[in-house]
Amino acid sequence: MGGNRSGPNNRTATSSDAQKKKDDEEFMEVAKVVALAVGIVVLVGAALVVIGIFSLSCDSSETPVADNERKTMKAPGRDGIIYRDDFERDPTFYFRSLRRPSRD
Repeated sequence: MGGNRSGPNNRTATSSDAQKKKDDEEFMEVAKVVALAVGIVVLVGAALVVIGIFSLSCDSSETPVADNERKTMKAPGRDGIIYRDDFERDPTFYFRSLRRPSRD
């Protein structure tokens, strides 16, 4: 009576164990894909935050401006017009180049 259990019930237990193992493997594959997707989303989000902070911290006066939007002024010591921001950036250079003999 209590001997070997070989019969239809034993096959069902074996096939359900195989099915459970297969289901576990499929679950692990899905879990890996979900973990990868979450990792990518987090990485992209972090990159966007860094770019946003960087753009906010940059000096807005360094943004390029079209030539037609730049302020001009009369060139000191010369006849003509120059860009004011170029002159204000380094007036010493302007006056040194003004006194330098031309290389023509």
